[in-house]
Amino acid sequence: MKRLRDLPIRTKLNVAIIATFTVSLSLAAIALATLDIVDVRRSMVRDTTVMADVLAHNTQAALAFGDPDAARKTLRSLESDPQIAAACLYHADGTRLAEYARPGHAGTIPPAGDGHRFENGSLVLFRPVLLNGKRIGTIFLDAPLKRLHDRLRHLALIGALVLGGSMLVAMLVFRRMQEPVAAPLLALTNTSRAITKRGDFSIRATRFGDDEIGELTVAFNQMLDVIDDRERMLRAEIAEHQYAEEQIVELNEKLEARVQERTAQLERANQEMESFAYSVSHDLRAPLRAVDGYARLLEEDHAGKLDNDARRLLNVVRDEARRMGALIDDLLNFSKLSRQTLRPSSLNLGTMAEDIVRELRQTRPERTIDLKATPLPAALADPATTRQVLVNLLSNAVKYAKSDGTIRIELGGRSAGAMNSYWVRDEGVGFDVRYVDKIFGVFQRLHGDEFEGTGVGLAIVDRIIAKHGGEVRAEGEPGKGACFHFTLPAVTSPSTESEETRP
Repeated sequence: MKRLRDLPIRTKLNVAIIATFTVSLSLAAIALATLDIVDVRRSMVRDTTVMADVLAHNTQAALAFGDPDAARKTLRSLESDPQIAAACLYHADGTRLAEYARPGHAGTIPPAGDGHRFENGSLVLFRPVLLNGKRIGTIFLDAPLKRLHDRLRHLALIGALVLGGSMLVAMLVFRRMQEPVAAPLLALTNTSRAITKRGDFSIRATRFGDDEIGELTVAFNQMLDVIDDRERMLRAEIAEHQYAEEQIVELNEKLEARVQERTAQLERANQEMESFAYSVSHDLRAPLRAVDGYARLLEEDHAGKLDNDARRLLNVVRDEARRMGALIDDLLNFSKLSRQTLRPSSLNLGTMAEDIVRELRQTRPERTIDLKATPLPAALADPATTRQVLVNLLSNAVKYAKSDGTIRIELGGRSAGAMNSYWVRDEGVGFDVRYVDKIFGVFQRLHGDEFEGTGVGLAIVDRIIAKHGGEVRAEGEPGKGACFHFTLPAVTSPSTESEETRP
C-alpha cells in the first residue's frame, strides 16, 4: 500500500477532506454525547433520589416499629417502575429489615452506606430515613443504566447517519471544486516529466491563472531560461569537487599512515619504557645487592685482616651501592609518572605539610625544624602525587639547611582564579640563579657531593605539577636560601583574589 505522500494529488485532497470532516464531526459528536451522558446521569441521580426519599417517608413507621412485612409491602411497590432493579431497607445499625429484587437481578445487596456511585452498570444510591430529625435507618436503590445505554445507542446511530451524510455531501462538493486546484499542478508535473525524459529545456509550462500556482509556473519557466548556464557551471563545480575529493582522499590516506606510524612508535616507546623499568628493577638491583652483600661479608668475615683504610673503602663501596639503589628508585618513580592516573580531590596542603614535617623531625632529631604555614586555599589535586611534591620540597629545605641553628621553612599560598599559587621558602645555602634552568633536570645537582641526593627529586616535582596543568619555578641566592613556587588547580574559581600575604 502506497504511503500518503506518494499518492496522486487528487487522492491526497480527497483524503484530506474526508479526514477533516471525520475528525471535526467525530469530535463534535463526542462532545455532544458526553454532555448528553452527563445530563442523563444527573437526571437519573435526581429521579432516583426523589424516589428514595418517597420510599424513606413511607417506611418510617415500619422502621420505627420493626415491621418487616409492612416494609416489604412498601418496597414491592417498585415492581411498577422498571428503572429500579433492587431495593433494601436498613436499620440505623446497618442490619436489613426488608429487601426487594426484581426477577433476573444478578447483583447483590451491599452493606448500608451513604451517597451514590455508578458501578457494575448500575446507579447505587443510599438515602437516610429520618423521623423527627433523627436518622432511624437507610434506604438503598439499585437503578440499572439501561436508560443511559439506550441513549448511547440512539446517539451512536444518529452520529453515524450525520457523519455519513455529511461526508457524502462534502465529497460531492469537493469533486466540483478540486479541478481548479489539481489541473494546474498536474500540468506542471507533466511538463517537468517531459523535460526530464527528453532533456529539452525549450518546453514551457502553461499558466492557468494568477494565483500561487500561476506564480509557481512563472518561476518554473524562468528557471528553465537559465538552466543551461547553471548546467555548465554545475559541470565545472562537479569536476572541481571531484578533484578536491581526490586530494582529500589522498591526504586522508597519508594522515592515516602517519597516525599508524606514530601509534606504532608510541607503542614501541611504551614497550621500551616498560622493558627499561623491568631491567632497572630486576637486572640492575641484583648486581647492587651482590656488591653490597659481598662488601658486608668481606667486612664481617675478614675484619681482622683489614686496616682502617680498607674498612673505609668498603664503607664507601656500600654507601655508593645504597646511593645507586636510591637513584634507581627515584628514576623508576620518575618514569612511572607519565603513566600514572591522577585522581583529583580537595586537598588541604597545610595539614599535609605539617604531617610531613613531623616525619622529618623524627629523621633529624638533632635539629629544630620550624614550619610557618599561612592559611592556604584548597587545591583540586591528586593526594599521592601532591604529597610527593611537598615531601621533595620540604626535604630539600631540611637537607640544604645551614649547618647550625633552627631550620625555618615557610609555606604560603594564594588564590589566583582557576589556579592556586603556592610557595616553599627556606633559609638554607641557596643556589646561583644562573643555573636555575638546570635545577629541574634529571640528575642535575648544583652542590656536588656536599649534600647527599640523586638529583631526581626536583625533576619529579616538575613532572607532577605539569601533569596537573600547573607550573613550577625557583628563586635563590647563595647563602640566603631558596624559594620554590608552583601552581595547582583551585577547587572553585573565586571572584576575587585571596588576601593571603604574597611572597
